[in-house]
Amino acid sequence: MVPGRGSSVLGSGGRYLVDVRAPKSAVVAAAAYGLASCSGGGGGATALEQRAVCDAFDRLAASAAPVEGVDLSDPASFEEALDDAVSEYVAALQELRDLVPDTFEDDIDRLQAAASQYRFRDALDARVALEEFEQATCGETVPSTGEAQ
Repeated sequence: MVPGRGSSVLGSGGRYLVDVRAPKSAVVAAAAYGLASCSGGGGGATALEQRAVCDAFDRLAASAAPVEGVDLSDPASFEEALDDAVSEYVAALQELRDLVPDTFEDDIDRLQAAASQYRFRDALDARVALEEFEQATCGETVPSTGEAQ
């Protein structure tokens, strides 16, 4: 087990926490809860720029895919899927960094550091300003609560 992981799991890159001892259905439900979507709306950017930002937020949310169907009774498989999800999340953050205003640079730095170190509660905290920007730019999102299941 990687130090710092504890029993909490990053789904959509910091959008939820779940205890790995929870039933598989709880993990899948938490993953679904953690996924964000951009459905249009907002203003200030061109439609093309806005769509690129919303697509990047969608890719960030989709980074949960590697853990969604994993058999939790196979710890090695789960750990590999979690590593894949975190890698995809960090890559999606890099893409998002180039699309959002520079005022979010520190938030992305904190979020990336927390996710890369499997500190998922810290990732939730670091994501608040980005979620507000996503809401304003892309429309309705699923808010993170920071509550472990």
